[in-house]
Parts: sequence; C-alpha cells; structure tokens
Amino acid sequence: MRAWFLSQNFDENVAQGRIQLDRELHRLGVISVNQEKIAQRLHFNKLEDLLAAIGRNTITLRRIALAIQEELPNKVLDITKPVAFKPAPEQRSATGILIEGVGNLMTRSALCCHPSPPNAIIGYITRDRGITIHRQDCAFIQRLAESRQDRLLDAKWSE
Repeated sequence: MRAWFLSQNFDENVAQGRIQLDRELHRLGVISVNQEKIAQRLHFNKLEDLLAAIGRNTITLRRIALAIQEELPNKVLDITKPVAFKPAPEQRSATGILIEGVGNLMTRSALCCHPSPPNAIIGYITRDRGITIHRQDCAFIQRLAESRQDRLLDAKWSE
C-alpha cells in the first residue's frame, strides 16, 4: 500500500526534486558534482529515487548538503548560512512594553510578582499565552530551570 502511494505523482516529485536540488547546489556554489554518487551516499539506488524523495519532502536539503560536502572533501561548503542579526529599531508600544526592541506583542503581567514601572522586567515565552512579563528579581525567574533559560527575552518599559 505504501509503495503505491509513493509511486503516485512520481514524475511530478522528480521534477520538483530536481528544481530543489539545483537550487541547493546553486546556493552552495557547487558547479559540478556527481549526483549519482550523492544518491548512492544517501542510500538511493537511482538519482530519480533521490529526486522523488526530495520532491516529496522525505529527505531534507541539509542531509543533501552534508552528502555534497562529503563528496567534495577538499572544499568547505557553507552549509548553514548565518543570518545577519539586525536589532529592530525601538518603537512605541501600545502595551507600554518593548520586548527585545519590538512593541505590540501579546503580553500579560505575571500574577506572581506584579511588575510595574520602574521595576526592571524580563519576558518569558509561555506555551499558549504569549509572553508573560515578570520582574527581574521575581522568584519564578530566579529558580527557572537551566533547560528553560532560552525562553527568556529582554524587556523594558517603553517611554
């Protein structure tokens, strides 16, 4: 049954996969590479099978980039293009709070510490309620587990 579904739209998936592979090769700056060897390196019998897998999104472009890197050991490719970070210009906020320089985000005040100006504040990304604003000296923030520290955002009162 699974093989039947995979065989559906095979030609369309191959065409889409070829476009995505060519785009990835161009992004990496690779002019010529043996695509058959890349397919074999990724455990595909034929190049068309690899292209169909790319077209169906069952294989990531990152895995393909790594296979290309292995195929060209003398050249170091930029597999992960770093995105230049530009802080957003500070703006006025209707809520009166700027989170990492951005205003008008979904925020709510924490009930545990009741932040208010001029207290130093920090934002905490919740799973379903947007960003909760706490005082920086809040007990919740002080005892926050190391694994959840990445959910903290710089926040300040807007002027």
